[in-house]
Amino acid sequence: MDLGVDVSAQEVGAGDAAGDVGAEADSLDTQAADVRPRCLNSNACSADKPLCVDGDCVACTAPNTMGVTCASRESGAAPVCAPDGRCVGCVMHTDCKEPAKPICGAGNQCNGCVEDGECAARDVQGGGGPGLCVWGGLCAKEAEITYVNASGACAVAPGGNAGSKANPYCAPLLAINALGGHSTGYVLLEGTKALQRVVADPGAGKTLNIIARGSGTTAAPAIKTDFETSVAVLSGTVRLRGLRVVDGDLEGIRVQGAQTVAHIDRCFVQGNKGGGIIVTDAGFVISNTLVTGNGPGTAPGGGNWGGILINNPATPARLFHVTVAGNANSGIACSKMGAGNVLSDAKGVAIFNNGAPQVSPVCDVANCCPSAPAPFDSSYRFRSDATMCLDQIDLDPLLLVDAFGTKRSGKGDCGGAELVK
Repeated sequence: MDLGVDVSAQEVGAGDAAGDVGAEADSLDTQAADVRPRCLNSNACSADKPLCVDGDCVACTAPNTMGVTCASRESGAAPVCAPDGRCVGCVMHTDCKEPAKPICGAGNQCNGCVEDGECAARDVQGGGGPGLCVWGGLCAKEAEITYVNASGACAVAPGGNAGSKANPYCAPLLAINALGGHSTGYVLLEGTKALQRVVADPGAGKTLNIIARGSGTTAAPAIKTDFETSVAVLSGTVRLRGLRVVDGDLEGIRVQGAQTVAHIDRCFVQGNKGGGIIVTDAGFVISNTLVTGNGPGTAPGGGNWGGILINNPATPARLFHVTVAGNANSGIACSKMGAGNVLSDAKGVAIFNNGAPQVSPVCDVANCCPSAPAPFDSSYRFRSDATMCLDQIDLDPLLLVDAFGTKRSGKGDCGGAELVK
């Protein structure tokens, strides 16, 4: 019996039926995929559609996110909704809530401040403040500031609102005494009138912060004293920033005492007849500072000096981005009792046009600009043709602003003043 035709037909029919079943299964799979959630939580979503809402990833700017927000995302690392729909760390400075990271910077991330202008911008957004970037990358609060300004009406004794912006103290010593040795707060020197001497003696284990600043193109007030050291640092940890210590009869800055540490940053120590900066038995960090046109002074053990004199220092003993130029007698002179190096660290130090020697051999300080004197302007900034002195130093995160407030980028120039690029 010949059944070939019928069997073939049955086989074809069976194949068609199987194909129909397969197609139907594919269709069901597709429908299931259409209703299956695309996300279970926001961490599964992409950066441009960061929120998981009802099983779908959407932008944070979507019309109805059903209570799901950037702040409620599982990671919590990007709590703010940006205009482009991404979840980010911040959009405005006031989005940054951590005190040590008050500035909304590159990549919409919160960072520490580097310069006063950043804090001023934050204060505008937040309703006011001193616009002051202080140590640790913090933006100071108004309540932390004790003001000194002798340019107009000012307070000569404590009481009332003395030390406020509206009623500043007339002299630094008044403000320092008003702090009473507290380790918090900042003495802020402002105005155009020269101020009396500074005596910083907070006591062992305590900290005193003194900052001077100008306004716009106006320099910070000068500290100038006849017949006395202009700035004396006698105990504790004292941080000086932006001081203009000029044309005094004796040393510009004196730091002394085995338990004393002075941080001298972005300061101008210029034209002091008894020498620039003298350190005896104390620790110090001098950075982003210009020491120029000082001396000759008489060293305690005899002999003359001009720019910086370091006698048997404690630790730390560091020079970072310092210009020592045009001083009578030596630029940098050192002495030390016992073995070991005088300095624990030195980099970016530009030493030129001083009396001999430029630097005492015992100091062990390398001149960052060995071809100096190189071309420089009246502010002791190296000019653009001083190529051997420019872009020489790897940047330190703590030294990103020079003596004039110029922000460094790339590699830093030798000395305390950066070429304006």
